[in-house]
Amino acid sequence: MNEYKTLMEPVRPSDDLNARTLDRIRGLRAGENEQAYRPKPLSRLTRAGAAVAIVAGLALATPALIPSGISTPGSEQAAGASHAFGLAIANAAEPGNSVAVQSTGSGIMPARDTIGWHQALELNLSLAGRGVSSVEFRVLGSGTNPTNTGASGEPGTAQWNTVSIGSWIWASNGTDAPAFYPARSDPNDLGSLTSTPEEVANNVVTISYDSQGADGIYHTTDGVYNLLSVAADEAEFYRSDETLRSLFRLTKASIGDVLDEDLNLVGTRAGNPKENPESWANVDEELPELRDAYETAFDEVTSTRESTLAWAKKNYVSGIALAAKQVAATTLEATAIYEDGSTETRLYRIQLADNYEQVLSSRFDALCAIKDPTDEIVKDRLPWATWDKEAVEKASETDARLTAPIYTIADITE
Repeated sequence: MNEYKTLMEPVRPSDDLNARTLDRIRGLRAGENEQAYRPKPLSRLTRAGAAVAIVAGLALATPALIPSGISTPGSEQAAGASHAFGLAIANAAEPGNSVAVQSTGSGIMPARDTIGWHQALELNLSLAGRGVSSVEFRVLGSGTNPTNTGASGEPGTAQWNTVSIGSWIWASNGTDAPAFYPARSDPNDLGSLTSTPEEVANNVVTISYDSQGADGIYHTTDGVYNLLSVAADEAEFYRSDETLRSLFRLTKASIGDVLDEDLNLVGTRAGNPKENPESWANVDEELPELRDAYETAFDEVTSTRESTLAWAKKNYVSGIALAAKQVAATTLEATAIYEDGSTETRLYRIQLADNYEQVLSSRFDALCAIKDPTDEIVKDRLPWATWDKEAVEKASETDARLTAPIYTIADITE
C-alpha cells in the first residue's frame, strides 16, 4: 500500500527530507517522505456543468465528439446496435486533431501547482458516446526507474513507471488523517484498498461510468480524481540551472550517491558511515565544500526579490515542461466495454500547447498574486514552493491566466 501510494501521489521532496539533506543526514534515499496534494471534491452539478462548458467552448455538439467510423444509430455499420465513444475533451470526430484543453477540472490541469520535477495532471475522463458500460485506461510507453534503495545501499531491483495513471478518493478511516486511497474498493472499508504489483506494473485503471447525463456526457464518479503522476528526469531538472546543480551535488553526496561531472549517477556508497567507514571516506571533507558552493550560489540568485522570483519562475516552468516531455512520450489507451460486451479501443496523445512557455509564465505570475513564494524559498534556502489547491481554484474563477490551456490532447487512433 505504501509503495503504491508513493508511486502514484503527486509529490515534491518533503520538508523533512530537505532539512535532513542540508543537515548532512546520510542513509536516506531521494524520493521518500513524499507529500500528496489534497483537492477539494467537486460536486456532481459542478462536474456536469463544467463538462457542458468545455463542449460548448469547443463549439461541439455531442454527436460531433463521436469518433468517425464508429457505429451510430441509423448507420449501415450499426446493424441495430448503438456503439460509440470518445473523450469529451479530445474532439475525437477527427482523429489526429489536436485540441487545446482548458486548465480546469473539466479539462487537463496541474493537480497541484508546485516547483519541482515531480508533477501530477488531473484529467477529465468524461465520455461522449453511446452504449458505454466502462472504459479501461492504460498508459503505454512509460519509462521506468528503479525503486528506492534500502538501508543496505544496494540498488533496488523493482521498477516503477515514470508516468502512472490512477483513480483516487480522499478519505479518512477515522483514526488517521485524511489521505488519498486507490479508488478500487468501498471507501468505507479502507483496509481493503490495496494494490498488487501486477496492477502497478500494468499501469491501468478501469472506470465504470454512471448513467449518461442530460448533457449527453458520461461523467466520472463524483469525489474520484483521475490523475497522471509524472516523474521527470531528476538530473535533467537540476542540470537546467547552476544553483540547482550545486544543490543536487550536495543532496546526493549526503545520501551516499556518487555523480560524474554531468550529474549522472556512477556509484553508491555502501551501507552507512558507521557500518562501512571505508566506503564513506573523505565525505566529511567533501560535504562542507559542496555546502559552501550551494550557499554561495543560492545567495547570489536570491539577492533581490526580483531575482528570486525570476529563478522560481524558471524552475516552475522547467519542472512542468520536463514532466510533460515524459507524458508526450506515452500513449493513453482507452478501451471501451459496451453494454452488449463488445469493445472498442482509442488512442490519445497529451502534449504541451505551442505557447506553453508564455502560458506558464503568466500562470506563475497569477500564482504569485495568491502567494508570494520568495519568503518560503529564502527562509528554507531551497527552491521548492507549493500553492494551495483551493486558493488556486477560487482565484481561477476570475483570473483567466489560471485557466489558459497548458496542454493539448489528440485522438491518434489509426
